[in-house]
Formats: sequence, structure tokens, C-alpha cells
Amino acid sequence: MPQNSTVLDFAFATEKNWALRLLRAKINGKPAEFGDRPDSGNVVELFFSKNRKARQSWLKDVTSPLAKGAIIACLKKAR
Repeated sequence: MPQNSTVLDFAFATEKNWALRLLRAKINGKPAEFGDRPDSGNVVELFFSKNRKARQSWLKDVTSPLAKGAIIACLKKAR
């Protein structure tokens, strides 16, 4: 992952369709916010929900163009 990537960036780099349903995350077993930046070597756990959808507020928690583009596309589709 690029430097300054967030938990949400990590989710989108892993699997875009699942990332759009991200419910919560942990870093090294501790609860994490979507905007938290894991260090190299940290263990990131992602938890998903079938009913969850991307939110406008997520845009402030991502740095990667992949994640921003996917969130924007999802929000446009939902309108």
C-alpha cells in the first residue's frame, strides 16, 4: 500500500465490491476508524455487512484515486 493509505484505502485495494459494504475495521485487534493509517506490518481486519452502502463521509477518509472513484460511482448510482 502507498504511504498514508487509510484502512478504507486498504479495503478498496483488497476488493472493491466488498469495500463498498465495509462496516468496521480493526488494526492489530483494536477498533479502528476508516481514516486511520496502519503502519507497515500491522494486521488489518475488515468486517462487512450485506446491508451497508458507501457514504459521502467516506470521501474524507480515502487518499487513493481507486477508492475515491469507486465511492463517487456508488453514490451517483444510488441517486
